Amino acid sequence: MIGTLLLGWLSDLVFDAASAQETVRQLLEARRSGDTEKVRSLTTANFQKAYGDIWLDGIATKPYFTSYKFISSKPSGDAFIVKALESWNSGDETGTYKVIETGGAVLVDTWDSQQ
Repeated sequence: MIGTLLLGWLSDLVFDAASAQETVRQLLEARRSGDTEKVRSLTTANFQKAYGDIWLDGIATKPYFTSYKFISSKPSGDAFIVKALESWNSGDETGTYKVIETGGAVLVDTWDSQQ
């Protein structure tokens, strides 16, 4: 029974611009609250290795990272590139996130930030 439910859930997975953006939204909220377990659940091992010193420090950034809004979510090969304008006390930054589907999950694989 559980296997059937899991199989049904996996087959319902939608990987599109909206699901990629939703994954980034959840990631940004996890960063703002300092929820490292949530960050881990939304990112690949590649992301965690490359950016863990920043994203997995457990520090709630909400006092400094005041808001964000999505600029775009566009396909790029087998991935989606999601861009968000992030407002920090130090100024606005554009975050660029590569989102992939792997193992039945939608995860963030890479990140870049530009002021």
